Amino acid sequence: MLPAGDFYIFIVLLLLGGGWLLWWFLRKVVQFGWRLPSHPSIQHQDQLTRPLAQILQQHGYEPLSGREQVPITIELNDGRQFTTRLTIDGWAEKAGELYVIKQRRARSRVSFTATSLRDHLLIYSLLYRCNGILYIDLDHQIIHEIHFAYPSLRKHWRFASLGIPFLLGMSLMYFLIK
Repeated sequence: MLPAGDFYIFIVLLLLGGGWLLWWFLRKVVQFGWRLPSHPSIQHQDQLTRPLAQILQQHGYEPLSGREQVPITIELNDGRQFTTRLTIDGWAEKAGELYVIKQRRARSRVSFTATSLRDHLLIYSLLYRCNGILYIDLDHQIIHEIHFAYPSLRKHWRFASLGIPFLLGMSLMYFLIK
């Protein structure tokens, strides 16, 4: 049997470890629903164009919002500064997944090769952290659903993989000593 002080220390460590695992789980695993990224400098247009909304609905997508522009400032080390915009044609949702919409345009065609898709569309996946990109060709009434899979860009320790064995070991030792 453990002395009373050791038992209380064990309970405190168990609660701290359990609380930490719960915090990690809620932060990393549970998603509290999608919301459209928003920032005061982003310019929204409320509605998609009618042909774009119709083709989305025909393919089972729910149109959410229209054109969005994100202002970007580029600074060079020689002091020059440029401003530009990153524009998407809208947002859509299907089966709880959020998609960025890019419409095919004559002046900027995307060929369906890994390099072309990376160069033209990966930026939207990285910026918006969406489930995929809908590349829509209105002339041919085709929607290409494009998904990018890449490892996490953040380097961090995976302490949760150590937390569960620690708590199991603490529990086992408690019952063995008891």
